Amino acid sequence: MIEIDLTVWQFVRIMVELERRKSRSLAYKLWQGAWEELDGRLDALRAGNKMDEFSNLMMNQEVSLQAEKIHLTEAAEAAERVISVIGKTLSKTRDTKAKDELMFEQAELSEVNNRLKMIARNLPS
Repeated sequence: MIEIDLTVWQFVRIMVELERRKSRSLAYKLWQGAWEELDGRLDALRAGNKMDEFSNLMMNQEVSLQAEKIHLTEAAEAAERVISVIGKTLSKTRDTKAKDELMFEQAELSEVNNRLKMIARNLPS
């Protein structure tokens, strides 16, 4: 196992995508505890209208995860699906601010996707 770090919002995007699948992936199962804890914290901050703390947690903090090749591959595939959805949303979006935010997410997730694939390629099966 290796340790990887993801910015919280990137982890959230990947886990939401993994969660949408009927059969839970190995990555989802491995990271489920961290996901549920983090999701609970985010929900509590939202419910308490603590948006500055919510933003700080999402954008400025990282989650450290243990992973093997299969987990990284599944996370990269989930990131690719999210990137595709963002691309479709971008083509329909007219609001400039929303477009900028989506383009930021798409670019950042593309970098994460590439990093996950590169790390996975260098790990034994």
